[in-house]
Amino acid sequence: MKHNILMSFLAATVLLAVGCGGNGTSHTYSLTAIPITLSGPLMEGPNTAQYEVSIDWNAIGPNVQGNVKEAMLTAATLYKEDGTALDGVTGVVVQLTADDADMEEVAVLNPIPSGTAKAELQMANKADADDYFDSDKFYIVVDVTMAEELWEDLPLLGDFTFEIKTK
Repeated sequence: MKHNILMSFLAATVLLAVGCGGNGTSHTYSLTAIPITLSGPLMEGPNTAQYEVSIDWNAIGPNVQGNVKEAMLTAATLYKEDGTALDGVTGVVVQLTADDADMEEVAVLNPIPSGTAKAELQMANKADADDYFDSDKFYIVVDVTMAEELWEDLPLLGDFTFEIKTK
């Protein structure tokens, strides 16, 4: 009797592991040199810009749309197109949002050391992006903290890398 119960338990465990584990595939989705322009005048302190991402499902891979199990932002970099230092920028926070999802902070760099030309942001403890891949678009919201007023636009470029696992 004990043997039958143990064997039934083991069989159920194996079925659960095989049935729920799936053969999900991992994909990388990179957004390169996307324009993040803060429109002047910019005030001392935080200033916000956003970019609408229209997801290119073909670039991610076949059969990904509608099958995203997990998505995470794994890298984020902000820089000026001309390669000059981000002087005057003291901190950056990146958040993601979508029409049907809450805003979530996914990356930050504060302070940004003087003379930094490329700000390599640190991922938040939970940089989950699952909810943002449930539709065809989401928004990258960038809050840039300025050390002082700037009376002109601040055009930045951003590189963002997502790791996506399918069901």
